[in-house]
Amino acid sequence: MNHHSKLSDYVFVIEKFLPQELCRHIIQKLEPSELWSKHQWHNSSNEKRRSNDTDELDIHPSSLELDNLLYPYIEKLVNSYFEKHKFENFIVNKVSQIRFNRYQSNQYMRPHCDLIRSIFDGNEKGVPVFSIIMNLNSDYEGGDFTMWDDNVVPLGEGSSLIFPSTFLYPHKVTPVTEGMRYSIVAWAY
Repeated sequence: MNHHSKLSDYVFVIEKFLPQELCRHIIQKLEPSELWSKHQWHNSSNEKRRSNDTDELDIHPSSLELDNLLYPYIEKLVNSYFEKHKFENFIVNKVSQIRFNRYQSNQYMRPHCDLIRSIFDGNEKGVPVFSIIMNLNSDYEGGDFTMWDDNVVPLGEGSSLIFPSTFLYPHKVTPVTEGMRYSIVAWAY
């Protein structure tokens, strides 16, 4: 491993990673669902969750059917990341439950780092090591995935992104101005 790498060297995007038919199938399954809810932020100082109902994105849990379709792609993405960086003596062997994100007009995700605790229920233990995002569509305006304040990471339909889940990788999604943005998120540990 090069000890003089830039942080951006560990942000890995594969365009058109998910097949278009799979992306559209997932959106068709999710669109009519009544399981969408507002995203909530966890406050570790008081163990409470909160949401800004007008601006927060919507989230949706996965299903066994969609998990079975998507986990092989996630495994392939993580393996590709390891092949690229040739990590030695470092193993990631679990992935959190998949979650779907939906950004409607004017919805966004504020700047944050992925120090996700909710994937650990007491039985599962660990720390998130990699954040995984898979973009399901591109027929929207705005909704840019941005790191380090102003560096846009272009994500088209089927694009997949993996990066370290640490404080060194703050990111956000800018407000969607037209259409609806759908994505998949998961964390490897």
